Amino acid sequence: MLEDLFAVADRVVAFDFGRPIGGGTPAEIMADERVRSSYLGVTATDRPRAAAPSTAGPVVRLSGVTHRYGGVTALDAVDLVVRGGTVLAVVGANGAGKSTLGQVLHGSLTPTAGSRVLPAPVRSSLVPEGRALFRTLSVRENLEVAGYAAGVTGRDLRARIDRTVQWLPERVRSRLSIPAAALSGGEQQLLAVARALVADPGLVVVDEPALGLAPALVDEVYARIAHLAQDGVAVVVLEQLLTRALAVAHEVVVLREGVVRAAGTADEPDFAAVAERAYFGSAEPASRAGTA
Repeated sequence: MLEDLFAVADRVVAFDFGRPIGGGTPAEIMADERVRSSYLGVTATDRPRAAAPSTAGPVVRLSGVTHRYGGVTALDAVDLVVRGGTVLAVVGANGAGKSTLGQVLHGSLTPTAGSRVLPAPVRSSLVPEGRALFRTLSVRENLEVAGYAAGVTGRDLRARIDRTVQWLPERVRSRLSIPAAALSGGEQQLLAVARALVADPGLVVVDEPALGLAPALVDEVYARIAHLAQDGVAVVVLEQLLTRALAVAHEVVVLREGVVRAAGTADEPDFAAVAERAYFGSAEPASRAGTA
């Protein structure tokens, strides 16, 4: 964790994709705008965020969720509500507990303590970090495999794939027979999300959708994810870059050391500053944390 490193270091050198971008004392590094931009993110998008539905009900609710791997606590007493038709961004550095939280929200991981409650039956899908596509299979075959995994076959599967394909950009729709490995990184990420949609989920958890993508492709991926919320799907994005989360999400939660340290919206006065302090370790655990 950054605060642990800075507590023992006399001098810090910060790197961004193998290139040194700053050096100095911990205090100097924390004040360096290049370093803060690298960790917190910058976004060129000026696309307005669609308003969250005012009557959106909870799709999944976590209460007191704690999870441990052996003696390591990955999540600690997390309370969280995800609402239908909204994009919720969970932001944190590597090791903050985001992926573990995403698996708990998805239902593929049972927490050590606490509860995951679905107020109404809902199918959930998880898009893992790294996409986990079958790279030698075609675009269509990747979608078919997702259908089989969800127990969908025959005419229903064909109908779902036809519907899901329309969510993809035309340049992917027109190349359904090529191997997934032949797509660009951004196109592969969109295919990974589309594969999750074949199950017709009400909740989609997307882990690091922008990882390794060029800025223009990041904007496209997030624009299409935002459309899912407009169609009523609850979307949880696990993201490292705070600025991007504030630009695209209806609600933002900052997770550090497995604890929710801040929660709110970009429209709230001073929330961006509060979230930044929470990200870097200078805020107490959040009292509201999107749990209403």
